[in-house]
Amino acid sequence: MKLITNLDYFLLFLKNKTTFNNELSLRKNKSYLTLNILSLFVFLFFFGGKVCAKPIFNNCENIIFSTFTSIPPAGVSIVSSDLDNSICDGTSVTFTATPNLSGQVVTSYQWKIDGSDAGTNSNTFTTDSLTTGQVVTVSILTNYLNTYTSNAIVTTVTAIPTPTPTFDAVAAICSGASLTALPITSNNSIEGTWSPELDNTATTEYTFTPTAGLCATTATLTITVNPNVTPTFDAVTAICSG
Repeated sequence: MKLITNLDYFLLFLKNKTTFNNELSLRKNKSYLTLNILSLFVFLFFFGGKVCAKPIFNNCENIIFSTFTSIPPAGVSIVSSDLDNSICDGTSVTFTATPNLSGQVVTSYQWKIDGSDAGTNSNTFTTDSLTTGQVVTVSILTNYLNTYTSNAIVTTVTAIPTPTPTFDAVAAICSGASLTALPITSNNSIEGTWSPELDNTATTEYTFTPTAGLCATTATLTITVNPNVTPTFDAVTAICSG
């Protein structure tokens, strides 16, 4: 079976079968029957349908098309737990890898900082030792022995003098006396939280933890609770009336 060899023949046939057959009879040069695969593909892809091309085809042929679905290229991407990629010196950051492998399976992860191996064989990598400008990536190996490298994340690390929150001392109290809640903003304007909860029955050291991202250290404050004392006196010798 020979194939129609040019898109022009297809269009001519669909327009007028008689003209099509006459045109073929005039074409004696075999070069006109050279297969033009590109034209054939373009026609079939965009027009589809049922082609009946006697005398070249002995019978009508049904052309069946499949739906072409665009599949994203295989690869891997990473994101940081710090969305703006700007942290304080010493802050812990977790990077997470998400493979897109279209049926392949990851067999190993290799994290890298500035091209040097780091972390473990895991889809996550946590570090608190980044310096500004360092580049984090991950490379994965699949069961097909394909290697893919992720996008790069560059983190800005702010290395500044780290302030310590300061607070006024709290006067000692007697056991059971009321305590006023400790301030959540320090004298030098650092916000945070205290732990543990206030205890008005025992001397306790409380820790102030600055809000994440403020680049400040923790601070402590001790509130002294004195036990209640029962007064004692020497006995008084008995006397005679008057």
